[in-house]
Amino acid sequence: MRDQKRCAVSSLRRHPLQREVGSRRPAGERAFMSDASVERILEELQAAWNSGDGHRLAAVFAEDATMVDVRGRMLKGRSHIGDEHQTLFETIFKESTFQIELLDAYSLGEGLVLVHTSSIAHIPDGPRAGQNHGIQTQLIRNGEIFAFQNTLCAE
Repeated sequence: MRDQKRCAVSSLRRHPLQREVGSRRPAGERAFMSDASVERILEELQAAWNSGDGHRLAAVFAEDATMVDVRGRMLKGRSHIGDEHQTLFETIFKESTFQIELLDAYSLGEGLVLVHTSSIAHIPDGPRAGQNHGIQTQLIRNGEIFAFQNTLCAE
């Protein structure tokens, strides 16, 4: 059974303008996307994974989204992301569970938020059995994930 070490997130340096989701917004700072919107997306990603529903997972992605998975493959479009995850949930990720945690979020402008998350996928059987830790970078555009990079942490 493989058990990856938790990713080192303490080395991430905070940008002076960065504000964690859920923290208080400084006076005069314009809100481009609500904190609740980012949290809702992450909660739905986790719930969809834990239900084993690839198309539900893909529903939080924009129709024209791109996703780079842990193997470096680029998935283009919501349907491709959904189909690929459904296949994974029926095979190597069957009965797996997933936890995702917000690390930070940066407002980039009207409707754009750059989000970093960490995750643990608990996989019961197969070649990836064990706890698989990852770091994700997401670009959220108008309440949907537009770009997603998933990096598996080194053992």
